Amino acid sequence: MNVKRFIKRAGGSLCGSRLLAPLVCSRVRNSINVVYYHFVGEPAPHYDAFYSGCTLECFSKDLERLVRVFTFAPLAEVIASDGSARKPKIAVTFDDGFDLHQTGVMEVLARFGVPATTFVITSCVDNQALMWRHKLSAIRSLAPKATCIAEYNKLAVGKSLPPIQSTGQLMDAASRWEMTTKDSLAAELWENCSLQPLGEYLSAHKPYFSWDGLRRWLAAGHSVGFHTHSHPDCARLQAADLEGELIGPAMNLKNKLNLKELCLSYPFGSRLLRPLEDHIFSRNIFQAIFGIKGFRKKGVSNQRLERAGVEQDGVGWPVFAHSLLNGFARNRD
Repeated sequence: MNVKRFIKRAGGSLCGSRLLAPLVCSRVRNSINVVYYHFVGEPAPHYDAFYSGCTLECFSKDLERLVRVFTFAPLAEVIASDGSARKPKIAVTFDDGFDLHQTGVMEVLARFGVPATTFVITSCVDNQALMWRHKLSAIRSLAPKATCIAEYNKLAVGKSLPPIQSTGQLMDAASRWEMTTKDSLAAELWENCSLQPLGEYLSAHKPYFSWDGLRRWLAAGHSVGFHTHSHPDCARLQAADLEGELIGPAMNLKNKLNLKELCLSYPFGSRLLRPLEDHIFSRNIFQAIFGIKGFRKKGVSNQRLERAGVEQDGVGWPVFAHSLLNGFARNRD
């Protein structure tokens, strides 16, 4: 653990102590409190590049600490909360649509009485595809390092992309890809690295929720949100991309699961250009739209909400310490 992360964890533990819990409680009563995870469980190739050690045990400890200050509530209830409750409310969410039943997360949620929201990538539901970033993580994990570097650099030369010197540079290099070519480039690299057929990988691992799994998730009292169709950097989308990436897939998701309300969480927390976001929100497809800059004070438009990421460092720093030391994301919009 590096020094910065150690300081964060130590400071977060102090701010989240029982002694300071009442002060944190008073600070977060007037904010919209939403935290997010991606993957909870043992490491897997498709998440190896991002894995921070968030096991079921770590997740359980996070919930134990949160319940000292917060009442767990559905996302829609937290958005609508007026702050009058004795204990502030908090919503727990998950991005990328990983199957939370097979990893054991649903059992932990049930034990703590937590109603959660999973934000799904619609192209990946039923394990029909492996999201491009997860595909790159699996390549980095499964292919020999020399093969991964050599094949990426061959691809890079042909596409006028900068080369990489190590597999540790792969994810950063790929973040510069054009959003229109991200999926085809990841698929090409997978094939060139001579990994098992992608369909076989998906059948073996089944990383994402199926449609039936999502229905069981809803029946258990949880909710489903939308994380775009293919996980692009939304700040780089154009008006012509909205129908295929956001509008059509979101409407299909609502219809398929009979959802009356649907929230959008941005991949990478990267928002659409403001005129495009205004247009999307005006369509009344989404109840709320979330970035990842921490809690927002009550009164901000549902179009400009944010969440706090707790998977990397646990809840101490992004929830307790941030609330005490830095306040909340300012309502500038």
